[in-house]
Amino acid sequence: MTPKYKIEDKIESVQKFFTRRICGLEKLSYSERLNILGLETLNGRRVIFDLILCYKYLHGLVEINIVILYVFTSHLELEVTE
Repeated sequence: MTPKYKIEDKIESVQKFFTRRICGLEKLSYSERLNILGLETLNGRRVIFDLILCYKYLHGLVEINIVILYVFTSHLELEVTE
């Protein structure tokens, strides 16, 4: 597991911890608690915001310098910068 995933797991565990503390939701599963509260998982939120950004970029609503976001290698591979 890479450090990125460890950080994501820690952040997600905070959301799990606090949703479990809400009165009446203690015995429900994590997905049930999220559904009742109208929340998404960390990964779910990231996907939603990525799709929103793609839509805005494709429709000219934001200007993004693609060179800053991605590193192109000489082997025709694409690496995402973090």
